[in-house]
Formats: sequence, C-alpha cells, structure tokens
Amino acid sequence: MNIEEESLKKLEKSLQVAERKIQERIDKKDYEGAITASRTFLEGVFHNIYFILLGNPISPKYNDLRDKWNLIKKLLSLDPEKKSDQELKSLCYSISSMISQIENITNLSGDKHFTLLVPKEYLANFMAEISKSFSEFLYHRLKFLYNQYPQEKVDLIYNSLIKILDSHKRGWERDELLKDEEINNLFLAFEKDSFVIRKLIDKFIGEYEISQYRENDIFFAAVRIFFDFLSKEYVNLIWKKCKDNNQTCPPYGGLLSFMHDIQKLKPELLSQDMRKWINKLKKQKT
Repeated sequence: MNIEEESLKKLEKSLQVAERKIQERIDKKDYEGAITASRTFLEGVFHNIYFILLGNPISPKYNDLRDKWNLIKKLLSLDPEKKSDQELKSLCYSISSMISQIENITNLSGDKHFTLLVPKEYLANFMAEISKSFSEFLYHRLKFLYNQYPQEKVDLIYNSLIKILDSHKRGWERDELLKDEEINNLFLAFEKDSFVIRKLIDKFIGEYEISQYRENDIFFAAVRIFFDFLSKEYVNLIWKKCKDNNQTCPPYGGLLSFMHDIQKLKPELLSQDMRKWINKLKKQKT
C-alpha cells in the first residue's frame, strides 16, 4: 500500500468514527452537541484533505468554515470560477452556499456559542446527514483524483516538462515561464490540479539528478514554475538537496537566487539554518 492509499484509508476510518459520535449525541437528545459535532466533523475533513494534498496543516488564521472551504475547493478543483461547464459550475456554487448556511446554523444553534435558537431533533438530523453526505462527496472526489492521475500519468507529465525546459526556456524568469504556451498546454492537460503539482514537486526534489549546470537550470526553472505551491517543508528539502552540490551553488548554481526569492516573497518559509547560510554567502561575496 502506498502513502496515498494509506492516507485515504485513514480518512475513511476517521469519517466512520466521527459519524458514530454524532449519532451518539442525537440518540442522547443532545441536539446542540450534535450540530456542533457535525460542523467539527466537516471541519476535520477539510483539515485532513488539506494535509493529504499539501503535507501541511491549515493555518490557524483560517477560523471560519467558509474560509477553510475556499482553500479546499481549489485543491479539489471545485472552484466555480474555474469551471466552464454550466451544470458543474452551478453545483459548485450550491456547495459553497450550503457551507455558508452550515456555518450560520452552527453559530445560531450549536453548543459552542450562546444559543439563540433551541435546536429540534429534525435540525440535528439534517445537519448530521448533510455533513456526512458532503464529506463522502469530498472523500470520493479526492479518491477520484488519485485514480485519475496514477503514477504513470504523473511520470509522463514530469518527463514532458523536463523536455520543454531542456531548451533556452530554462533561463527564463518565472513570469515568462507561466505565460509560455507550451507549458500552459501541458498544465491544462491536468487542469493545473494541485494534487498533480504536488506529485511533480516531489519528483523533482526526490528524483531529479543535478550533475551539471544545465540540469541545475532545468531544476530551478521547474521550481520557479511551482513557486506558489512551495511549503516550508519543500523549501527545506530543496535547500538540503542543493546546498552541498557544486552545480547548484554560486557562482553559477541557482540555489542562492532561489533562497533570495524565498527571503523576499515568503520569508516565513526560511529556517534559522537557511538564514545563516544566506548571510554566510553574502559575507563571502563582499
């Protein structure tokens, strides 16, 4: 069983456990608790999906259920603004509206807040069922993405991107790369799906060999393309992969330039060791 399958199995098991807990509250006539548990259950699914796809927890700054949904819908390609099919677009808008109503109902009737309404059994049952159904939909959507893009397909996309970058394009800046028709056509083939992008980043960091400057250029061109998707963990892995490689370090390698970009645009992703490394190289240059 691979990591993806294990993650899905864990999520499936957590769904079953949470569903039982909600039903136990309803059976005990704790309807306020059941409504709160339904919302918490849905929130937990969002966190699990986010972690499976990006390898990081959702930032604590996203407190509202609607804000968390806005993150998840992009990861699962359920953002109505990105859909051209009118029926699917309408469905995505309806889901977002439903999430907003779940947030409102839990604020009015849940036991986490001052209760303005005394919840009835039918409302608790409705919240339990809608949270369960929606979570199952997201689970199957996530499972579909894993099946839609098996490793063989990811490998094909990975090799195609390397072939594109093994040209004068490897020296392009990020904006030029993102506007390139050939690169965009490749990304449209998988709808710029974040799952595939994460798999591509994993392959470049874990598998791409850098034994000459040309390969250095190709690697960091790919990193520039994926810049918006980089997490603290990814930056750390890139740094460790390249910091002791004479093909990726100054004067011709791309690591220092990449770290400067991170320092300027995403400083929160830098560790203390990375900052010391950057400062040490700056002193050597002066």
